[in-house]
Amino acid sequence: MFKYVLRPPPLPTPTPANTENTCRVVCVGPALTTAIRYKRIPTFERDEIDFTLERGCCSEHVEVRMTRGLGTALYLLTARRHHMNEITVTFVDRGRVQADRNFVVDGHSVATASDRDPEHEYETYVVWNLVIETSEMTILWDTGSHPEAGNGYWPVPLYEAFAHVDAAEHALPADLEEEGYGIEDIDAVVMSHLHLDHAGGLHNFAGTDVPIYVHREELPFAYYSANTDEGSIAYLASDFDGELNWEIVHGDSYHLTDGVELLHLPGHTPGLMGAFIDRPGQPLLVVGDEAYVEANYAGQPMATSLLWNNGSWKESLERCRDRQRATGAEVLLGHDLAVFEDVSGAAD
Repeated sequence: MFKYVLRPPPLPTPTPANTENTCRVVCVGPALTTAIRYKRIPTFERDEIDFTLERGCCSEHVEVRMTRGLGTALYLLTARRHHMNEITVTFVDRGRVQADRNFVVDGHSVATASDRDPEHEYETYVVWNLVIETSEMTILWDTGSHPEAGNGYWPVPLYEAFAHVDAAEHALPADLEEEGYGIEDIDAVVMSHLHLDHAGGLHNFAGTDVPIYVHREELPFAYYSANTDEGSIAYLASDFDGELNWEIVHGDSYHLTDGVELLHLPGHTPGLMGAFIDRPGQPLLVVGDEAYVEANYAGQPMATSLLWNNGSWKESLERCRDRQRATGAEVLLGHDLAVFEDVSGAAD
C-alpha cells in the first residue's frame, strides 16, 4: 500500500475553495486506474491531492488527469510516494555556530594554582533541522536561526557568545529547497524549544494553519523570558510572537503520529522536547539540546548559563540513556558537528 501526496498547479479556471473536483490517477507501471475526489485547500491557494492506492500500483510516479465540470485539464505530474508506515528522516544542515567550549562543557578550561592562564578552545558547532516524513504527515523539526542573526537581529552579547557565522547563507526556505522540499510541503512543525537558534525560522509559518507543536512548559517561559528581565536571555519575542497556530503538548510523552513520539526533557529549558523516531532498520533518538555534545551525553553538564535546572537535566539525561539502551537507537545530539555528520551521513 502506498500513499501519494501531490500539489499540482491550479485548474485553468478558478476553483472555489472546498469545491469538490474529480481526479483520475493512473499508475505508470502495473495497470491500475482509480478515480478519487478532492477539494481545493485554500491555505496555500493551490489545489492539493492526498490519496492512497491500496492495490496493484507500485510505481514511483503517477499520471494525474483532473476535471472540473465540463472542463478537463491534463497534467502528467510526479507524486511523492510513501510506503504506508514508512518513516524517513532528512537531515537539514543550517550552518555553523562558534563559541567557547566552556559554555558547552562546564569547567572545560579553568585556571588553577599551577596554570593561571589556561588556553581556551573556541570551537565550531552545527545548527540542524529535520524533515520527518510519515504516511500521515511531513514534519519539520525546529526552524533554525533567523538569517539576519549576524546583522543586528540577535542582541550583540548573545552573538558575541554564540556566533552563527553563516546564518545569512541558511534561510530556511533555501535550505529546505536544497533537500527537495518547500515550506508548503510542511504539514506540522515541532519546536524542541524556543531559543533563538531554533525558533528563528518560525516567521515562515506566520499566518498559515500549519500547527506548531510546543510543550506546555516552554511557551509561557519563553514569553516570560523575552518580555522581562528574568528567565533566560536566549529567547527573542520577535521569533515567536506572531500569528502562529500553536498546538500545546502536555506530559512526558506525546505520540504525534505513528512512529514519532515526542519526549519531554526538561533541564536545558523547562519545556525542551526530544523525540523517538521509529525508523525502519534503526530508530533515531533525537536528544537535541539535552546534550549539546558527546561530553554532555556522557554526563558532563553544560555551563550554568545554558541550564534552566541542573537536577531536571540529569533526570532527563538518564531517561535518554535508558531509551537508547532499551532500543539500540542512533542518537542525535544538539550541536555536535561530528555526531551530526556521522548520523546524517554527511561525513561519508
